[in-house]
Amino acid sequence: MRNWIHELNGNTQLIRRLHADPTFYTNKRQYLVYSRYLQSYRTAPSSADRRSTTFILTPSADLQDQLDSVVTQSNAVGLKVCGALRQFEGLAARAGRNDAKSRICRLQYAVTRRLFAAALAQHHATLDAQRDTQLRLLHDQIKLTEARRLLRDVEARHEELARLEGALRDVRDLFAQLAHLVAVQVRVCTSVYECMVRGDAARGAGAARGLAT
Repeated sequence: MRNWIHELNGNTQLIRRLHADPTFYTNKRQYLVYSRYLQSYRTAPSSADRRSTTFILTPSADLQDQLDSVVTQSNAVGLKVCGALRQFEGLAARAGRNDAKSRICRLQYAVTRRLFAAALAQHHATLDAQRDTQLRLLHDQIKLTEARRLLRDVEARHEELARLEGALRDVRDLFAQLAHLVAVQVRVCTSVYECMVRGDAARGAGAARGLAT
């Protein structure tokens, strides 16, 4: 059982090393590029720069397979230790005598159980911490995705406003042209009216001179 417990502790350390490896979520080059991308995304002056690259961190296939294998082995080891402890517990319970051999048996059982409990607690804490890391990365990716979606929405609204402003300018130009046409027509009508007035005046003056002669 001690060997199994040591194996469980070793698997726990291996899981920590796998998750501490920066290539766990992607290869090293992409990890460095992703780190620079996060910095540049927050400081990019334009939306085009922000949308230039999109990263979704996913575990490396090889490391993920290795991690899954280690977790499966740890579960199997834990089941073996539990079964052996149950048998050991029965032996310790049947050793009701108070001789040295019985006391040693009960002491070995208690120590082994405490060692297994500590190893199991450490293993659980490691997996729990890695789950929190996964959730944090997922939330970061969701925030980036949401930010990009909101940015696209804002840009779409801006483009729509630009189109509306262009349409309004076109309508104002049409009104200006219409106003110019109206002003020209008014001047034409005024000129025609003045000509008519002058013509009527001239005809009236001619008729007056004819009557006078």
